[in-house]
Amino acid sequence: MNVMIVGAGQLGSRHLQACVKIRDRLNILVIDQSVESLKLAESRAKEVSTYGYHNVTFCSALENIAEKFDIEVLILATGAESRFSILDDILCSFKVKHAVLEKVLFQDLHSYDLAASLLMKNGVNAYVNCPLRTYPFFERVKAELFNRDLPVSIKYRGGEWVGLACNSIHYIDLLRFLSSSKVLRVDVSGLDEEIIPSKRVGNIEFTGGLVVDYSDGSKLFVQSIKGSQEESIIMLGCGGTTIEIEELTGNFTISVDGTIKEVGQYDLVYQSDLTKELVESLINFGTCCLTTYEESSTLHRPFIEALLEFYTIRSGVKQEHLPIT
Repeated sequence: MNVMIVGAGQLGSRHLQACVKIRDRLNILVIDQSVESLKLAESRAKEVSTYGYHNVTFCSALENIAEKFDIEVLILATGAESRFSILDDILCSFKVKHAVLEKVLFQDLHSYDLAASLLMKNGVNAYVNCPLRTYPFFERVKAELFNRDLPVSIKYRGGEWVGLACNSIHYIDLLRFLSSSKVLRVDVSGLDEEIIPSKRVGNIEFTGGLVVDYSDGSKLFVQSIKGSQEESIIMLGCGGTTIEIEELTGNFTISVDGTIKEVGQYDLVYQSDLTKELVESLINFGTCCLTTYEESSTLHRPFIEALLEFYTIRSGVKQEHLPIT
């Protein structure tokens, strides 16, 4: 069974860690043009006791692969700026059955349509790695704690470090999961005027407030406080039920009509465990719990479009690409 991981940096190396935990023996090909990233991925993979059970190969470029083979699962963990071109290159050379793409998907709107056509043409079953919806705690919230007939609110607030541009899509996806409703509009009028450099070189970030409206009246509020190191808090609400969560610890408080009903801590789920489960599910059942590419595109597009418009206004130049990742 062949698995290909493209992009072996911080996130890609965690995907590799997950794959070498899988019981079924895999042929895993890891590709990254950075020698340092490949070394990092290999080092992290060797921390897992079952590393030697799998056939793991490291490569610096697609063109260096002499033998072409069918890929059961492709994990595309590159930066957003190059994701479409790399996906195109891979599908020109390999038959891919399942693909998991990192977010944000693409930096320009045109690539969403191009990728949809490309995936359909090649018969690829594609998903996007916004994993909050797969957490057992949020599955419990949807199944047991919230009334499905009422709108849901999420307020995600933290210091500048939370990364409004790169992380909002996770909460847009989570509210889609909890409410089962569609995104209507993304309001960027509350963003701070100054656009700041991202900690990821060559990218930008936004601070201030973002509001997303959904078709059933559900609302997402994201706030990144400029210059603050405040820890992130997630507030969920539906009817008289509210849930406050400390994102970094998993500590939560559930209240109903203002009365505390439960205080606890949910287990934080790490990418090196999540990917193991999703790859096993794709191999064994042909599906997984992540958002499909088609659905995720309907969440990404209004988000990218709104930020592109804001970026154009603030820069004074018509922008076609939004440098976030």
